[in-house]
Amino acid sequence: MKQMNLFKNKKVYLSLFVSLSLMIGESVQARTYKLVTSTSEIEARANYLFVADYNGAYYAIGTQAASNRTGVAVQVLDNAFIATAVGEVGKPYEIEITGSADNWVFKDVANNTYLKPRANATNGSGQNGLQGGNSQETDWSLSMASDGRCTITANNTAFANRHLYYNNNTGNIPLFACYSSAQTASNYKLIYLYKEVLSGNPLVIEADKEVTLSQTDYDNRGYTDIIFKSNNVSTGQLKIIGESLTVNNGTVKLEKTITKHGAGAGNYEGKRKWYAIGFPFDIAFIRCSLEGAEGVNLDAGDDFWLSAIKSDGKFEAIVDEIYSGTTLSANQGYAMQFPDVLENEVVTFTSVAGVTLSNVTDIIIPVTDEYKMIVNPSVTKIDLSCLVEKQHLYVFDGYVSFLHDHGKVKTLKPFESLVVYEENIKTPKKSIVNIEGGATGLTGVDVNNDDVDDVRYYNLQGIEISKPTAAGIYIVKTIYKSNKVETTKQFF
Repeated sequence: MKQMNLFKNKKVYLSLFVSLSLMIGESVQARTYKLVTSTSEIEARANYLFVADYNGAYYAIGTQAASNRTGVAVQVLDNAFIATAVGEVGKPYEIEITGSADNWVFKDVANNTYLKPRANATNGSGQNGLQGGNSQETDWSLSMASDGRCTITANNTAFANRHLYYNNNTGNIPLFACYSSAQTASNYKLIYLYKEVLSGNPLVIEADKEVTLSQTDYDNRGYTDIIFKSNNVSTGQLKIIGESLTVNNGTVKLEKTITKHGAGAGNYEGKRKWYAIGFPFDIAFIRCSLEGAEGVNLDAGDDFWLSAIKSDGKFEAIVDEIYSGTTLSANQGYAMQFPDVLENEVVTFTSVAGVTLSNVTDIIIPVTDEYKMIVNPSVTKIDLSCLVEKQHLYVFDGYVSFLHDHGKVKTLKPFESLVVYEENIKTPKKSIVNIEGGATGLTGVDVNNDDVDDVRYYNLQGIEISKPTAAGIYIVKTIYKSNKVETTKQFF
């Protein structure tokens, strides 16, 4: 079991670690939270659990009900720590706190909604409740006792004097709600804040989420890797505060779930999908969730293709077998297809270390009379409404072709690419740019007349070496002047 570093430059008592380890088990989703005992410890854009102590039993804010939030039982260790999975039924929900003193904003991380007192409540018990809104409708004042108990009150005049409490709700489901007056009965309890301990943890951005982060946030929270999740519909996005963000302590990863064409896809139904991908940084290696103990290759033979476009608009396969040592160049668009065995599995693209990310607000379309693939240079969706009169975009249709789509498509998702072309007399404009149909054959380059530009060697773990020094099997990547790449296993 991997031990968790709970503190940065602080001693962790063995008994506490053992207790947390037993509680967490092998769950990769478990996170650790520490009790906040001073308002000076509240950090904007950090994530918290809102917790109440009811006679020695602890409850955290859970799922959203019609007019309140459920209370979910949690275990507090050493009077200061909670280790739990979050963001699902039966588990606590994280609340991101932004703003500043006396004007805090509470946001449900999983649901992307803002906490507010019950809407349209004007009198009596109808004023009691806690809901989520798609936009911020109130901020909150917060005072804290020396033991960490918080008095939390809504500031908006529409919700004047609404106080947040845990209500044990005897005989019913425990809940969190706002009340129009201070509650003194024994079943009402004030709130404690538990802040997520992030030292040494990656930042994981789910496929349907957008996360806001600055360089200071990344450094102060001790993040390592930044991991973007991606599926057939969407890709996680990172909105960077400031000009850029350097991943000093790790790498950037894209974890992409591979799918086939679903029902209604006509001739493509059930067949493998192509992906139009590209990265604003170099990819050091590619792995998949089905790799064996050696972690060497995704698949061999023509079930796998990595193709690039030529100046005439035809695609040419540059790799037909991929290993952990396979690299991808920054700002180079590719068409990729994966074998059937990877359906519903995850392929992970890992960057070189220490890359710098940025949010480019606009994409530069090169003026060219050749067909080129361009890559989203950002880690968030980017605007494409920047074409001049004779520039043409070809947007991937999700099947085997890039379709001419002048001015219709407005955005390009992170880690995706498209084809661009500047109309001219020499090279006529195509209506469709096909990946398949002869252009993907490996016979497009005569290797016998194609000079070798570079040869690289890798061991069976995908680690590059200068050259084989001991007898055994090695991965050899031969790079030709034409940019064709040939990858083989050879015995030395």
